[in-house]
Amino acid sequence: MSDILFTYQHKPREIEVLCLLKLELEKRGHTVDFTCTFKADRIFSFFRKTRLVVSSAMYNDDVLWFMVYDIAGFVDKVINLQWEQVLSNSDEADPSCFHNPNGYAREVLHLCWGEAPHNRIVSAGVPATKAPVIGAIHLDFLLPEFESYFLDRQNLALKFNLDSNKEWSIFISSFTMHNMTEEELNQLLDYYGDEILELKRLTILSKMHILIWIESVLTEFPDKIFIYRPHPDETTDESLKEVEKKYKNFVIIPDLSVKQWIKCSDRIYTWYSTSVAEIEKAGKGFDILRPVEIPSVYDVSIYRGAKFLTSQDGFRSSLLADHQEMPLDSTILHNYYRNNKSYPAYMQAADLIESSLLSSENNMQKHPSAASVNLGVIKKKLKEDVIDLLINLFGRHSEKLPYVGETLKYSRSFRERMKRDLHKNLATEEEIGIICSQLRPIVYADYFSKNKVQPG
Repeated sequence: MSDILFTYQHKPREIEVLCLLKLELEKRGHTVDFTCTFKADRIFSFFRKTRLVVSSAMYNDDVLWFMVYDIAGFVDKVINLQWEQVLSNSDEADPSCFHNPNGYAREVLHLCWGEAPHNRIVSAGVPATKAPVIGAIHLDFLLPEFESYFLDRQNLALKFNLDSNKEWSIFISSFTMHNMTEEELNQLLDYYGDEILELKRLTILSKMHILIWIESVLTEFPDKIFIYRPHPDETTDESLKEVEKKYKNFVIIPDLSVKQWIKCSDRIYTWYSTSVAEIEKAGKGFDILRPVEIPSVYDVSIYRGAKFLTSQDGFRSSLLADHQEMPLDSTILHNYYRNNKSYPAYMQAADLIESSLLSSENNMQKHPSAASVNLGVIKKKLKEDVIDLLINLFGRHSEKLPYVGETLKYSRSFRERMKRDLHKNLATEEEIGIICSQLRPIVYADYFSKNKVQPG
């Protein structure tokens, strides 16, 4: 039995933050477990084995079941880290947007990075008391106290066989829609409607042009190394692999956090990424590559008024510039990411997790009954066991079985996708141990306790 269970989706995006929270909460005397939602055996894995669940997202009742009930059974202490708080302009303006919690999901505690995401979900029906603003925990890593956590450039170069004497230019990708499966596309169509088709078209075109831009300078600048950093949800395609095979100064590196690469890269480029918040926090400039115009309604909200590089010549010139500027409006950015200094977001999050654990003040006031949830999970576990048995016995032929063929077809496809993505999203015990060993001296140095503030 653990006090707190963290359910997470993407290792590169989340695991450092979870390790930081784990250490702070263990320092306070609480027990902590992790589980990845891509694990095949996640259902029932922590059934009645935890008192509080911290999830990576919480949009509706389906997500509540997927992130919490399927794994842990009934729990009325649920906290949402909300890893997606910066949306497109159209989604920001739509109260019915998928990212705005509804149903029982409104009853959990949603930790907000800044005033803008707080105002959005409150306007959509989440009680203001359920949406405290604490800042973004992943930005805490860029505070001076965390400097020792990161590899320096020399050791990073050794780890990935890079030449530290050459200039490193990193492209932080967001091309998640390029190679998605039909099942993944249909799921997004259900959530967002036909605008996803236009976004997919823009994604494919933009990726094609940006790769052309990058490839055009690889031969001209052999002393510049180009690092392609894929999004955690991105599937590497053959076009990327071909470029990597063709040029010694082009590498695809999904490993380590984007913060690590931001700190050590000489030039930084992006297209649609919200990692610009980390870049700004690190005190660096960057450029936004936009070979294809993105209509304002589809663009990222924090990119309002941004300056873009829109031509191949402009991209080439940027590689010769003395330095990169900040192309975004910092006032807009700070409305989405509160700028904490003396009492960081991870301490505020730990305070809220601890107070929720030790009292009922943040408990869900409305929820399904404990009996109905636990019975539902037991039934789902039995159903999944039967589905596994039929798929193992009949393989693809299971899809032709009467009455259950369509269900088995969907289940088989879902299992294949989860298995495909598990390796890049599951943090091993060794990886967690290494991260914790690097963070432990920082956490136990207790730099911030004396500056405690109340979340608001």
